[in-house]
Amino acid sequence: MRPSGPASASRPATRSWRPRSRRSNSASPLADQWSRHLFVALLRRYGIYPYRYRGQRRTTVMARLSRAFVNETLWPEFMELQGSLAAYFDALTDRVI
Repeated sequence: MRPSGPASASRPATRSWRPRSRRSNSASPLADQWSRHLFVALLRRYGIYPYRYRGQRRTTVMARLSRAFVNETLWPEFMELQGSLAAYFDALTDRVI
């Protein structure tokens, strides 16, 4: 039973009914255009549509995602592909120079 009155109005209610991996807005500032393109492609592969608010930088990507999906699936895959992309660009740069 919750006490009533002015003191209880300032206390936050417990949120035990919320699922643990709820969706939240996630912003990811990415270093360069290639990282941004790769990240957006991965989001769209999973049916997630990225967006940006007015005034945000071009490298910022916003999406509604669950934290579990980001930590278990999306981010590890992005980091693996980002490493491959960086290795490819390094090899290409060495060959051109």
